[in-house]
Amino acid sequence: MLKLLRVFFLLILLCNFKVVGQNLISNYSFEQSISNSWRQILSVDHLGIGPSQEGYITVTQGARCVGLRFWSSIANDWQEYIAQNIIGDFEAGKTYKVSFNYRLTDRSVFSTDDLGVGFIHNWNGNPSGLEAQIGNINPALKNPENAILSNYNHYEEFSQYYTATGTETWLIIGCFKKDYNLTYVPISNPTTNPLPDIYLLIDEVEVIACPPMPESLLDSSLIVCDNLPIELSTITSADGYLWSNGSSVSSINVSPDEKLIWLEATFGQCKMRDTISIHRFSGSSDLGQDILLCGSTDFPIELKVNALPNENVIWNTGYVGSNLIVNSPGTYSVIKSFGECEWMGNVNVVDLLDEIILYPNPTSNQIHFKNEDNILITSISCEDGKKLITAPISIDELNQFIIELNPAIYILDVELNSCKKRLKLSLINN
Repeated sequence: MLKLLRVFFLLILLCNFKVVGQNLISNYSFEQSISNSWRQILSVDHLGIGPSQEGYITVTQGARCVGLRFWSSIANDWQEYIAQNIIGDFEAGKTYKVSFNYRLTDRSVFSTDDLGVGFIHNWNGNPSGLEAQIGNINPALKNPENAILSNYNHYEEFSQYYTATGTETWLIIGCFKKDYNLTYVPISNPTTNPLPDIYLLIDEVEVIACPPMPESLLDSSLIVCDNLPIELSTITSADGYLWSNGSSVSSINVSPDEKLIWLEATFGQCKMRDTISIHRFSGSSDLGQDILLCGSTDFPIELKVNALPNENVIWNTGYVGSNLIVNSPGTYSVIKSFGECEWMGNVNVVDLLDEIILYPNPTSNQIHFKNEDNILITSISCEDGKKLITAPISIDELNQFIIELNPAIYILDVELNSCKKRLKLSLINN
């Protein structure tokens, strides 16, 4: 007896509460008479499998479907709809999956992008007045604009999500544009028996309450500071996962060349999809070795950093941008950043003429140069032009040579990294 009571109470619970995933649409597959649960606006056809004047009829389940004429070449504003009263079924703030299967008939040579689902709110008048209500409806769910319906030989699914206000009283399926606003175009259908109307078959209408779903699965974008693979994951618990690379677990490894990733999560019979953009920092930029110039005639020069358009580049001069024009020697540093990613670099621009500097010592017969290890003495001459040394010598060799020279003015030809400069050397008595 105790077991029977448990079953009885379970049946009571199931009868008094709507189960998540239960279809709220009666006669959803049109197997019963169309007047059972549905209301039709104009002369909606209730069709069985087989030939008809509209073409050969097929269904997705069962044996029947309905046919809606969206546009006719012989009548103005001939647009048909099916409607069902849904009062009390929609809860404010809850998300519902609204779906149905559709196809053009195989005689169709015209089509449109205008297929949608609309709702009438707070109205429970005589169903005969539905047609007058249609003109005030903006469809809540629509086929994408400019996506012309072209499936004349197979069914496709219209499936979208709707967040209820709690005021919905009627659900309407059809075309919500009047003829003068309707986009209709020819489609490529090789039929030998064309029908100049836009005629759609509708089957398997479902409105299912979704379980609670998160607002998002992934962040909208991610900035990555290096070019290494990264791991993407979601903390959302779902019944199933599908990533754009085909993976079906909650996390994946993303290679450096992937820039746009989507994740689809399943919650009962409902799904949601999020897309994340991967923005990778371009990383370090080679400013090269010091730039060695020989005289001001080599200016201006251009310093350049490789940077993506969304990266920030600022130089120590205050200039913002990837290309810096330089008109004088100096040390130039740059910071490139993007989000939390940052790279710093610098380069020296050197005028070698300014670097060839002689340091005589008045109290010694020794002389020295800045950059001494790289200096080469190519010749030594008297002030009157007489050549004393014509072959290159080092600084040490120069200091040995000048010990033997009389006090006078001498001319030194000096070279630093192929940059040549003439200097005067004055030898005096101590």
